[in-house]
Amino acid sequence: MPALPRLVFAALVAITFSCAAIRPDPPRELQAYAGTPVSFETAESGRGAEYDWMFGDGQTPIRGPRATYSFARSGRYEVRALRGGQLAATFHVSVVPRPVLHAIPRDARAALYLSRTKDLRTALEFARRAIGPLVSDDLFDREPFLRIALSAEEGAAAELGLDEDEGLAMFRLGTGEWIGTVGTADDAKALAAARQRLEDNGFRTSASAEGVLVMERGGVGLVGVVDRGYLYLATVDTPESAGGRVAGMRERLRAIPDDGLAGDSLLKELRGQIAEGQATVFWRDDMAGANEGVRGGAASLRFQGDEMDLDGRLRGDGPLWDASRSPQRPPLERG
Repeated sequence: MPALPRLVFAALVAITFSCAAIRPDPPRELQAYAGTPVSFETAESGRGAEYDWMFGDGQTPIRGPRATYSFARSGRYEVRALRGGQLAATFHVSVVPRPVLHAIPRDARAALYLSRTKDLRTALEFARRAIGPLVSDDLFDREPFLRIALSAEEGAAAELGLDEDEGLAMFRLGTGEWIGTVGTADDAKALAAARQRLEDNGFRTSASAEGVLVMERGGVGLVGVVDRGYLYLATVDTPESAGGRVAGMRERLRAIPDDGLAGDSLLKELRGQIAEGQATVFWRDDMAGANEGVRGGAASLRFQGDEMDLDGRLRGDGPLWDASRSPQRPPLERG
């Protein structure tokens, strides 16, 4: 075969093989929590095949043999892997709101949480009826985190980057510090909205960095970070210590296991014994005060109009009441 025809033949063969139809992998069904990374790969990923990964949410595709991606909002998404413009794999991903208990460290000593941020409205209405608007409004104004959560009541949650179907919580660590967290639908928008609300409440920005909120008011600092679809806020003694606090928070949040506080055996036991409520309180032994032998407790609160139903349980290693420590009374005399 002459040299030129041989070259043309080789080129045709190369083009033919490059354009050969790709046999797609069978479609796969996956489930994920909003804000939590999901990993994707095909049968050929281990052989170095390159794909354009399309996630079905309007975001920029990722190129590579594999992909890891987090969906900001709950919903159903079709993820496609394209190779040379041809479909190589399809994934149908059902994304559901990430439970707030998954966003709390498993070793938290106490927690007050609402499974859905939208339930805060019902709780606030009860508080206003029970203790009056002036008292309750003043209480929430003094708590920066609750001021952020209140934003979901005062405006459209989506405009504030919050997810009403995810929860909010205040939890206490073993160091004694309290941290607040609320579910987000858009991390960047949630940070910007939080900054604006806090500035409206007398705070000023003392530092600026992507994905971080550092504010100050009256010599007290406040830091905020986002992790797996939740915004966390905590106070610091001085604004100067904010940098170390942010690094420490991020490290601590990254260490939270997938199911967070929901995987704690004591909380599992107690939750199975109390009614469902819009809000739940949980505490461990070191929060029980002088009640020695009490391992912890939990209580659910359900609000309806002017009424609040409370259902609680205590768990201990022995009797919860020591009669020998009660005040002694003289015996009754017969009349």
